[in-house]
Order: sequence, then C-alpha cells, then structure tokens
Amino acid sequence: MVPRRVLLRAVAVSTVGALAGCAGLTDDGDPAEPTDGRSAEPTATDATPTATATPTATLTATRTPEPRSATATSTPNTPATPTAGVASERELGAGVDGFGRAVALSEAAAIVVAEGHGAYAFDAADGWEEPTLLSPAGTDDEGFGGHGVSAAMVDTRAVIGGPSAGPDPNGGAVYLFERNDGEWVQQRRFGSAGDDDTDEFGRSVAFDGSRIVVGDVHRPTTMVPWTGGVEVFAIADGEWRREASLGTDASDLFGTAVAVDGDVLLVGAPYADPDDDRTTGAVYAYEFTDGEWNRRAALSPAEFDGGEHVGQSVALDGDRAVVGAPGDGDGSAVVYEREGREWTQQTRLPAPGGDAEGGFGDVVATADGTAVVAAPDAVEGGRAYAVRGDDWSDPVRLAADVDPDAEFGADVALAGDAALVGAPVFDDASDAYLYDLSSLPNGET
Repeated sequence: MVPRRVLLRAVAVSTVGALAGCAGLTDDGDPAEPTDGRSAEPTATDATPTATATPTATLTATRTPEPRSATATSTPNTPATPTAGVASERELGAGVDGFGRAVALSEAAAIVVAEGHGAYAFDAADGWEEPTLLSPAGTDDEGFGGHGVSAAMVDTRAVIGGPSAGPDPNGGAVYLFERNDGEWVQQRRFGSAGDDDTDEFGRSVAFDGSRIVVGDVHRPTTMVPWTGGVEVFAIADGEWRREASLGTDASDLFGTAVAVDGDVLLVGAPYADPDDDRTTGAVYAYEFTDGEWNRRAALSPAEFDGGEHVGQSVALDGDRAVVGAPGDGDGSAVVYEREGREWTQQTRLPAPGGDAEGGFGDVVATADGTAVVAAPDAVEGGRAYAVRGDDWSDPVRLAADVDPDAEFGADVALAGDAALVGAPVFDDASDAYLYDLSSLPNGET
C-alpha cells in the first residue's frame, strides 16, 4: 500500500513543472531583498542512533454515548453553539481513525487532531485521560476537514487549522480555543483575506501567544498554479487583527510550513528556486521592523542542486531554526542559527543510518535545544528521531509498536522535556505517543 503522502508528493512533482503563470500574493510594504543565508559550510554528521526511547503514554480516543464537549463563546466570528461529543482513553470499542494527523503540545495540555473527526484536548492534570472533543462551532461536529489539518498551542490556548473547515469548505478556516475554568472554549474563527483563488487556508499554522500565522496553499484542482500565501494575525488590547499578507509570485507552495517566535517569521516554500537556476526549495526569513514584516533571507543550502524540497517543514526556537529537506536523498534536516539579521547554516542532519527510505525531514520540531525529525512514510510505519546538543550527534529513535500502515511522525510537537508524535492510520484506529526526553544524550563538549 503506497502511503497517501508519497502519492501526493509524486503528483506534486509531475504537476508543478506543467503549471505556470498567474501571480500569487505579494509582500506588504516593499520588503527588503533577501540576504544570503548560505555563507557557512555545513558540518557533516554521520551519526547513527545508539538508543531508542519508548513512549511514556499512549493517547487514544474512542467515541462514547455521553458527551463531554467544548463550548463556544459569542464573538462576531463565532456562533455561540456548543459542540457535542467526547473521547475517553479508558473506553473500549472502535478507535478513531486518522487520529494524530496533527498534534500540538504544551506542559499543561496536548491537542491531537483526528482526520475528519475533530480535535481532542488532553489535560496533563487529568493524567492525559478523558479528553474533550473540540469541533468548530455550528458545524454539526464535522471536524476540521481531512488530510491537511494543522495545530499549534501555547499553554492552554490552541490554534487548529482546517483547510476544509469553515463556512466555505473550499476556503478553509482557523480556530482559536482556550481552556477556561477547566472547559475548552472556542474564542475565534479566522478566515482568509478573500482571494478568489484561496485554497487550503489553515494548511499550516504557527502560534507564539501573541501572533497566529496561517499558511494558505493553492493546490491545483484545475489550472490554478501551485502558489501560496501567509496571513499574520496579531493581538493588541485584547483584539485580534490581520497584521500582514505575505507571498511570492512563483509556483513554489509558499506557506507549506510556517514558524513564528516574536518578531521573527519563517515560511517554507518547498518548490522555490532561490537562485533562479535550481529548484531546491527554500525557507524565507522575515523580521518585523518599523511596523511591517520585511524579508531578510532565503535559507537553502548551497550544496543542494534541485529537488530537495527545502521548507517542506520548518521549526523555530529563538535564534535557532530547523528546516526539513525530505527530498535530499533519504532526506535530511538543516540547522540554522541567527545572529542579528544574519542566518548561518550550522549543520545538516542526514537520515540516521541512511535507512529512512525517503522523507526524513518531512516533519520537524525544535524546543529548548532539542530537535525531533520525522519520516512518516519510512519503513515500519514511519520513524522519528530526537537529538540534542551543539554538535547534534547521537540521535535517538522514538520507538512505538505501530500499525505497519501508520504514518508515525505525521506530526510532532515538543514542550519542555516531552515530545508528542502522531501516528495516524487511514480508516483505522490510531494513536499518538508521548515521550519523556529528559535523559536524551547531550552531545555538547
């Protein structure tokens, strides 16, 4: 059985070359020209895994007849209609299929989105049990859409992207939930800027507490080019407002991945041609200065010569970025450090042992000096590795007894010493796995 992500990637490669033409979104406010973020030579890493880590908890969800539900507050964009449904890890019965398509994690809670079945909020105080089912208000418990869902969270606030959700299922929507007095409440729904070509708004999301960044990727159902855009929303005086709309004029899938931390924003465009001679993909780095977002750099390793899909995934933690390049042989991840406005390539993390069989770097996460890199389409139902330290050696495989048809690592999230890994199975019961990484080897010298 060919995983759907592999099939979609094959379709993407064959289609992009045949499509060209129409312009996508453009940057607000005449952004500065990109600076060269590829000045340093990468440090080679030939490490192989020396250990495995097993999950401390397995998060599952089953439907029960007595609902425990999230409610919705009355806001201009959100009907005050409570949702229904509950999922409990302790219930026996048929599991939820596609569970783990997107995940988000904080030290207080976890969000696991099930493909087509809503999102499940697990609270640490409950021992990661008895989750609450979150669904968009007023949608009759239809969930957030299918394959392209996304999630991010800070503390007990969660942002969930649904490319097939909202009043216009072809446009998509993004929802903000917050836990108040033990109950999860929908606070706001965000929509696109109204572009007629909008498609898959919510394909990617990032959230740092004060900004929500949404990727809006235009995938061709007819002859619409593979363009994309990014919408930035900021909160001021308790109100959310649209801060910027960013994009390129190329068929590069700009917005496939996004990350934000304060006044720094990263956007992945896995089909970008940063030097006008090699379609390696790139991550565009923006900085918020003088009241607007300005592009500062295009991150794409100089040694790549095309087809690496740089920017398929991206993660940001302070001045460190981890960028996925799943098309680089068996795949890799590239680590960048920022000093001032300059981004410098530090190292490249290849697929451990060279045995991921493609797609290593399809998903990345980073926090507190730790990175997790996943290959959800790899052998044995997908693989994910965690690594820590300045020299990025001694990667540890996150092990789990998963269905061979699972996509272990379809999404990953980090918070403190914990990692959450989704392992969705199409049309079958699925799980997500929580790991304690406090004993992860540290390669610092």
